[in-house]
Amino acid sequence: MGLLKNISDLRLEAPTNYQRCAGEKDETGCFWSGAFKLDADIADLFPYLNAVVENAVYYEHPEHVRLTIDDRRCFLYPNSASAYFFEDRDQVLAFSHRLMVLINDIDSRRASIEPNHEKLRPTSVVDLLKILPRTNCGKCGYMTCQSFAVALNRKTVTPEACPDLGEPLSAQVVYPVYDTAGAIRSTVTIETRPKRFQTHRPHTDKIAQGPTEPAPTAAPIPDHIDPRYRLEPRFGLSDREIEVLRRVAEGHTNVEIAAALFISPHTVKSHVIHIFNKLGVNDRTQAAVLATRHGIL
Repeated sequence: MGLLKNISDLRLEAPTNYQRCAGEKDETGCFWSGAFKLDADIADLFPYLNAVVENAVYYEHPEHVRLTIDDRRCFLYPNSASAYFFEDRDQVLAFSHRLMVLINDIDSRRASIEPNHEKLRPTSVVDLLKILPRTNCGKCGYMTCQSFAVALNRKTVTPEACPDLGEPLSAQVVYPVYDTAGAIRSTVTIETRPKRFQTHRPHTDKIAQGPTEPAPTAAPIPDHIDPRYRLEPRFGLSDREIEVLRRVAEGHTNVEIAAALFISPHTVKSHVIHIFNKLGVNDRTQAAVLATRHGIL
């Protein structure tokens, strides 16, 4: 199980321009990418890879594991894998063999490995900015609150590093789900209130009716929106561009978005450029904030 069945997509790509690189043409500035089909669903192997492979990141949605193998970034999905930035075909083929060996080795040793079911549930930089003071005080060690939000998104810092961050209203506890043999097969996450916020109230099946909140007013349309799209509810963004924008707002890189959507990184870059042009913004955070305020995401 877990053998690489074939290389389904092996091609040259241009990361810095849109020239077409193929065959015997000039390959300067281009790189090889590879997509691999697996002959079995290996999702149940992800917690073991997450436990053993250094720098592995286990993502919740879509479910996949990001690995770094021989200094090469790889994205492993239940039935496929993808990797980028190879210098030639031989490197792709060598990497596919290296990946096959790793997968089968972990599979053969799973009985002796304590699986790590912890999944990365990223909060978008946009949402993180909403809870930060946005004073750019630098007390956290970062120059701006936006930089701190990016670090929080990447889990390289904890919220406690911001002394002015408000108290949390809830926390999460993760419980293991065991199979009949006593092995952990999955986890269940329950959201709770921190003890200092807990209050004991008698149980009731009735829901208390509070005052009716006024309907939110629509956010004003910024003047910099492309005039051709100002009257459109999605500002002219296509379904694919919104799909890319959603992942941008979650903090994913172009390479990670490419792996998730099974498209090339330079195609993602092209989508991001079109998104910026249509929204009239200059960076990823501005795009995400604008889309969130107008209900596009």
